[in-house]
Amino acid sequence: MDFISPLPVSVGELRQRILSRWCTLEEAVQVAQLPDRLTYFEMRRFLCEDASALQGPSSPEPVALALLSVPEECELPVTQPSRLEAGILKVFIKLCKDEQVDPAQCNASVSRQGLLFELSRFAAREGFRSWSSRALLTGEGAPVDSDLSEDAFCEVVVRQNGHLEDAQEWFDLLCPSTSTAKPSQAPAKLLEPAALTQQALSWPKLPGALDASEPWQLSELVVRLVSVWGDLTAAFGLDAVKEEEASTRGASPARASKDGVKSMAVQPAAPAVRRRRRLTTRQWLRALRGKPGRLLLSEMEARTESERLALLPHTVDRLFSNLSDRLLVTKNLWLPDELIPVRYSLSELGFWGCGGPAPLAVGRKLPLGRRPFITFVPSQPELAGFEDSTHPSRALVSPHVASGVAWLRAPKPPNGAELVSWHLQLFSSEDGVTPLVSVSQPLLIQVMSVPPAPPSEIILCDQTPDSLTLSWTESLQDGGLEVLHYELSLELEDAISINHADEPPVTITELEPEKTYVCCVRAINSLGAGPWSATWSFKTADPCAPPALRAPYVVQVGTSQAFLRWVPVGGFRVSKYLMKALKAVSATGPENADGVIQMCEGDQMDMLFTDLSSFTPYQFCIAACNSQGQGPWSNLTPEVFTEPDLPGQAEDVACVAERASLCVTWKPPKDEGGASVLEYMLRVKSMELDNPQVLEMSVGNSPAWISGLFGNCSYRISVAARNAAGLGCFVDVEGRTAVVPPNAPRALELFCAEADAVIVRWLPPGNDGGSPVLNYVVKDNHIFEKLLQTRFLRGARSY
Repeated sequence: MDFISPLPVSVGELRQRILSRWCTLEEAVQVAQLPDRLTYFEMRRFLCEDASALQGPSSPEPVALALLSVPEECELPVTQPSRLEAGILKVFIKLCKDEQVDPAQCNASVSRQGLLFELSRFAAREGFRSWSSRALLTGEGAPVDSDLSEDAFCEVVVRQNGHLEDAQEWFDLLCPSTSTAKPSQAPAKLLEPAALTQQALSWPKLPGALDASEPWQLSELVVRLVSVWGDLTAAFGLDAVKEEEASTRGASPARASKDGVKSMAVQPAAPAVRRRRRLTTRQWLRALRGKPGRLLLSEMEARTESERLALLPHTVDRLFSNLSDRLLVTKNLWLPDELIPVRYSLSELGFWGCGGPAPLAVGRKLPLGRRPFITFVPSQPELAGFEDSTHPSRALVSPHVASGVAWLRAPKPPNGAELVSWHLQLFSSEDGVTPLVSVSQPLLIQVMSVPPAPPSEIILCDQTPDSLTLSWTESLQDGGLEVLHYELSLELEDAISINHADEPPVTITELEPEKTYVCCVRAINSLGAGPWSATWSFKTADPCAPPALRAPYVVQVGTSQAFLRWVPVGGFRVSKYLMKALKAVSATGPENADGVIQMCEGDQMDMLFTDLSSFTPYQFCIAACNSQGQGPWSNLTPEVFTEPDLPGQAEDVACVAERASLCVTWKPPKDEGGASVLEYMLRVKSMELDNPQVLEMSVGNSPAWISGLFGNCSYRISVAARNAAGLGCFVDVEGRTAVVPPNAPRALELFCAEADAVIVRWLPPGNDGGSPVLNYVVKDNHIFEKLLQTRFLRGARSY
């Protein structure tokens, strides 16, 4: 049976996995503490964190990344087929190719910057004005004081979820080349961090950019005013609130029940009663000029814009739609699942300061609780289909800082709605879940569903003279609504046919033989069809065996097993994979070289190769098979050694006694475990004494002399061989020492008893030589030779 190989997880899906856990790539890199260069396992750890969230049977099981030795009864872990694992390996191999690194080398690594750049290619495109507003709101400027090269600037943009191509275009516009030399000889262009900050603040309309001709929007101006001035009272030079008006500010906000939160979202609390006014040209001019050290617009542009903005009919409390008393965003219209950065102010009077509209809660110590949070409140919960008053998505804020940034993900519209309005609000809370008091005025945002984005890749699964079987990656952006089906377009010489498919793969029949068709695909949801994807060309032809794969990747080796992983060829039909292990490759190549071949199913992307010899060099190659036959063998992996096994038991172990010593001999084990024996370990233990004598020693080879033993005593000697893998099994032999002369008696004492006699007293020897003492010999020591002659004392007793 032929399987259509599952497609590896795309780079876009890998990026989505990271941003589902972290708000930005910058945050992900900092938390993971990524080094400048990443091995495959470091990249896998970064991209696979929380891999249990991947649903279905393809969830990867953890694979041990280091085994110094694997005993015979143990095996390497086996993983299920994993699109995620194959996707990571595919990215690693591509980055290695770009950097001209052999991915199969054990120390192969890729740059962190290269990985971030690859992930950024699936980010949403945006203009410099939009990016700069977000960077100013979040406070994420250039992270270094030195000048930025093009790659360094691109990394700054990419870390803030920008697109690599956008960053490259912006750098060329920010640093136009003035040199007339050839590009290869021109000096490297550098961008000063201060110049970048000022450009983002004052001149985001880059010459030649598509959004350069659009007038300033109030939503982007207020972000810059807050960034420069701190609060809008200082920006516009507003008069402070009079005492009688200030007294109305201090009313404490009501505590929020579920219904209370709902009612506050629908009918915002009224600010203090004040005379509502419009801003004058002079006030606008003051704000748009900036302040010393933090200039905003040029004098000419500031005058032009101040005259235009002064004609707006809005009063100050309704001037900025993306600003409330304590919350600020970059815009009001968002896409489903889009990350929303929210700047919050916990200062006494919020963003407006002492001269603007009254905040909902006033005071140096706001009623925040221990874990306040920002969340979404539906503007009309009943119409939106919500029973609860708040959305489960929320962002905790620190009650100990005056200002900060929180990130939330725009909720998906319920019940297939095209446009849903929400209110962002700051609530006090003790547990970070239950809202107690609304601390900010509601800030209106809208989430709009759109048609889905197109798939990023189309893949050939099978071909015949009159049909093509095609598959494609799923759309990364569904527009907030479920994708209903796909449309696949095939074009041949101005003739276009549209084919509908609920999901890939799809087989298109009745095609012309030996013709090349140009294909593209688009996704459709309830709002309509999204844009067409990029075009791909495929040719009808006779069915064939699968093409060659890349060389497999050796993930791990043990004593007799190797764990390998590979990237399948697109979605090509495969019935099985053949993996060949070769100890030595002949000059004719892997096709004709002898080796061990093992098989696995066609829907797998990794396998455990078993029955290998320990401590032996191997190379591996792989081939795919289908109903048309076997495809060519891949290139060989670099040579890898299996781990050495423990050595076997020593042979012909024997023991010979010589007085109080034993001589142990043996022969080396027949199976040394693939690695030479380094030494032999001997353990000696007496078998008869109440306090057993235990000795341990290591020797290089046979024989081994063991001395210092008790006489006439039985001993058990254990011998084991040791190699690089460790100590093998012990083999035992028994031996008995011979009887030896006893030791000298202990505690000898002399006492004068008579003029011609002495009394001699002693204790028995500590070691009797393995046999009971029969008698003692007392000999003068030339001191009493006149008093005492040599005498023979019978009996084993002392006086």
